[in-house]
Amino acid sequence: MTTHNSYRIAVNTRLLLAGKMEGIGWFEYQILKRWVTNYPQHRFFFIFDRPYSNDFVFDSNVTPIVLGPPARHPILWYIWYEWQIPRLLKRLDADIFLSFDTYTSVRAKVKKMTAIHDVAFALFDNQMDSLSQRFLRYFTPKYIACSDAIVTVSDRTAEDLVNYYQCPKEKIVIAHNAPSEVYQPLSAEIIDEFKQRHTDGNDFFVYVGSIHPRKNVINILRSFEIFKGKHKTNYKLILIGRMAWKYDTEKEFLDQMQYRSDVILVPHSNPENIAKWVASATALILVSHYEGFGVPLVEAMACHVPVITSNIPPMSSIAGQSGIHVSPHDANELAEAMNTFSSNPEYRDQCIEVGREKVKDYNWDSAAQMIWDELENIIRH
Repeated sequence: MTTHNSYRIAVNTRLLLAGKMEGIGWFEYQILKRWVTNYPQHRFFFIFDRPYSNDFVFDSNVTPIVLGPPARHPILWYIWYEWQIPRLLKRLDADIFLSFDTYTSVRAKVKKMTAIHDVAFALFDNQMDSLSQRFLRYFTPKYIACSDAIVTVSDRTAEDLVNYYQCPKEKIVIAHNAPSEVYQPLSAEIIDEFKQRHTDGNDFFVYVGSIHPRKNVINILRSFEIFKGKHKTNYKLILIGRMAWKYDTEKEFLDQMQYRSDVILVPHSNPENIAKWVASATALILVSHYEGFGVPLVEAMACHVPVITSNIPPMSSIAGQSGIHVSPHDANELAEAMNTFSSNPEYRDQCIEVGREKVKDYNWDSAAQMIWDELENIIRH
């Protein structure tokens, strides 16, 4: 067991996947990298469920462990979290088990901190396969009950946890997401060169995220058709992300679009490449029906790019006046927002200036410190 000067911190790092990380993985990466650097006196045990990249072994105070089986299915989740993890934690004599991906171990007899980024699985049906959804709906109340603290990323998700799961408010720590360092503005010359290479010099709107019903990509496509048909522009629409779940509607609509040639699909890739697309766009579009946070919004602000987003929390509060808020159900309203940013550079500049200041509220250093303070409080008490 720990001394007062050295903690033994076990972390579920199964979402640190080289070349494949999305929102939760990046959240985990940014927090852990800072902790390992800032607290060299503590030992971190990074628990992977498959071979890992050495890029995630941030320093000598990290011990990587591969613990099978690879947990990518509800049955394997149960085996990994409820049987493999408790045995390992006992062997490690860990002071705390930290899990960033909603799941934790109910059976493990150790202090726990668990991050829950959103509860879409509880609020919406058919957002994932039915077995996974049933698993999460059954176990999430148990995860909340057995955890000493719950980390989340927005006031909206905190409210959902309280209202839907009766999670005690005093158990919740809100630590916002932030843009990574690669999201920076580009010069006009670099933007022009980028557009010449990728869109034949044409301006474009960009969406970043996976494609499934909750992300409302279908309404982005409908709105783009309306915008192109009404205003006869050369604009392109860039969709960056993977086909995640129940995307047949989007594919069918895309195939019959009048302006299909102006929609460019870009596979999910490294943050450096995505950042160039975002920084070169006229505006970023994120009109989801629900988000736990909405990371692309702050990434766009960091790139000095305005946003078009849903008029519901947390997206509306995160964006503030750095962009245009629209109903996620109204394709005409979104099309008009596209026209506003394409035809009114003065208003676009105003939104950019607001975003430049607002993004300062979101940084990884403060998020990492906030979570660390709570982790230390749990260990010491």
